[in-house]
Amino acid sequence: MKSPIDLRSYRTPDDWFSLLEGYKIALQQKGASHAEMDLRGKDQKSMRELRQAALFAYAYREALSISDLKVCPNLEEDSDADAALQWTKDGQIHEMPVQLKELPPAERNVDVRVEDLLRKAVTKYHTGTDLILAIFLNRHQYFGKVKVPHLRVCEVWFWGFSKPDHSEMMLAGGKTGQSANYRISFGPAR
Repeated sequence: MKSPIDLRSYRTPDDWFSLLEGYKIALQQKGASHAEMDLRGKDQKSMRELRQAALFAYAYREALSISDLKVCPNLEEDSDADAALQWTKDGQIHEMPVQLKELPPAERNVDVRVEDLLRKAVTKYHTGTDLILAIFLNRHQYFGKVKVPHLRVCEVWFWGFSKPDHSEMMLAGGKTGQSANYRISFGPAR
């Protein structure tokens, strides 16, 4: 099912969650497969990246107390950014591009490791010092310390759900050379 949602605008994470909920209801009504309901079906990459961008933006907003944070997906396939964040600080509008990466669930690809994603990022993202690299840890496992190689990006964040029922998210990372860890409550309706 192609996207019935206009993906070319800045919206709050909550607004995107509402639109995605409507999309998933439409999928359910048409008898979508399990893969489609997980946004892993054919032609659903933009919807999956939208969901990941909204989830990351939600965690980022809550952890860093940016009340007016909005996110806009980037539909250009060959861009360094999959989305952009926008917020106001001291009367100035700020924008920051975000590159989304995913450590897929083990049942999809057990061989991919966080270190593999970072190694690829070293060679691919070497020009954008204003870029946020956001790695979605989409696995039910504990992640110890991860050695982050030198990357020419502004911030590196690891994020995901810290509880199996998705009632809590974790966000770890920050600006290059800095590190912070956050736990963020997350409602079941998302």
